[in-house]
Amino acid sequence: MKQLIKNIFNFPIGVLVVLTQSFMIVVPQYFSSNPEYFRIIILVLLAMQLLVYSDPGMRNRLFDTSLRNAVPKFATFFLVTYFFVSILAYFIKGSFLNPATVSFGILMIDSFVVSVTEESFFRDWLVKYLRPRYANIVFALFHTAVVAGNLISLLTLYLLGALWTLIKNKYSASTSVANMGSHAGYDTASRQFQNLLYQAPVGLT
Repeated sequence: MKQLIKNIFNFPIGVLVVLTQSFMIVVPQYFSSNPEYFRIIILVLLAMQLLVYSDPGMRNRLFDTSLRNAVPKFATFFLVTYFFVSILAYFIKGSFLNPATVSFGILMIDSFVVSVTEESFFRDWLVKYLRPRYANIVFALFHTAVVAGNLISLLTLYLLGALWTLIKNKYSASTSVANMGSHAGYDTASRQFQNLLYQAPVGLT
């Protein structure tokens, strides 16, 4: 068992995210009440991840970063962001978020599918072709279109993209692990507190 755990933590996150996405595509009914819509979303994310892997440098970086090396910083920024959103929930709704209600499936989606793929794509791959501010605009437009949002959600998503760009540049320029963790923490919290900053896509909750 100890060896199995050691092998899991030595696993590259670049391999883990593709395996997780592939598993979710095969059995979407275990992760969503709307499996067909969910499968489409995961297929889009998988296509984005494969675009990231088309760049040899980025592919090697994700395949060289093990789960053991990623977890400490990822978990730190996940928890800090989750706590911050929980504080906002308290001031807006009068109650903190309850982490005990977060399902394993949602953690898998936010940690190994959405955050890794989107941060790799928007904060690493896309900025090779666009300035960060324009990549964040694309990020905001993409999510606003998915959730049928409005101008407020567009501006909020742009600010989130800008925040994760700052976190990446300051804390994990070479791996993006810090912004991945923050992104995952925000998504996990916002699924519990719908409409706090933007509406999560139908079928992912």
